[in-house]
Amino acid sequence: MNVFIYDGTFDGLLCAVFESYERKLIPEKVVSALVLNHGLFDTEITITSDPTKAARVWKSLQNKLTAGNRQLPYQAFLYGKEEIDQAVFNFVRLVFDTPHPIDHDYANPFVLKIKQTQRIVSKEAMRMLQFVRFQKTADDIYFAAVSPEFDVLPMAVQHFLNRYKDQQWIIYDLKRDYGMYYDLKEVTEITLNTKEFSLLTGELNENIMEEGEASYQGLWQQYVKATTIRERLNPKLQLQHMPRRYWKYLPEMKNKKP
Repeated sequence: MNVFIYDGTFDGLLCAVFESYERKLIPEKVVSALVLNHGLFDTEITITSDPTKAARVWKSLQNKLTAGNRQLPYQAFLYGKEEIDQAVFNFVRLVFDTPHPIDHDYANPFVLKIKQTQRIVSKEAMRMLQFVRFQKTADDIYFAAVSPEFDVLPMAVQHFLNRYKDQQWIIYDLKRDYGMYYDLKEVTEITLNTKEFSLLTGELNENIMEEGEASYQGLWQQYVKATTIRERLNPKLQLQHMPRRYWKYLPEMKNKKP
């Protein structure tokens, strides 16, 4: 069985598509090197990630997809689970091998799989936008910790860039140990070697927190408490709209139980 092994990045997966056509070979399996399990009878082919090749595939893909679906394969890829590698690869090859647009052909299992996955990922991205809470550091940077179920931080960056263009900020994914830093000029992907915050709740250490930040959080908690109508509380509905996994990052939900 021919197995394409790529580096786990979206560019790497696009390069796997490129190599498939260049070698005139359709692998039985496409898998990230990060989760590779060697098979006894596998013929392993390592795909080298090349930005130029990836860009060529992406540009061609944009021309084949309809306007509303041009980010579809990338957003589905952010699902991050092992089976999505093969699903995205199959979808992209199908797009290229079909002379007419097929990204709305939900009778096709490859298309349906990618669309269903993209919807799940997009829903998680929307939730993350709703539940980000920034804390201000002593050096005037706004910091927020997140831990979404899927790797949706790249989907959320433009929202925060549009909304907070006059502020420096860091949004850090604790689950995947990377973040996005905006320095008033551009957004850069970063990894923090020294963690000056709780790895459980994302709360900043007192030594780097802006002097009045704790007071602001206290005021916010009081506001939420004052505006809550206890007679209308519906814990079951609340959990549907605000999953428990987000609570630890929300100041207003401290010490609360569902």
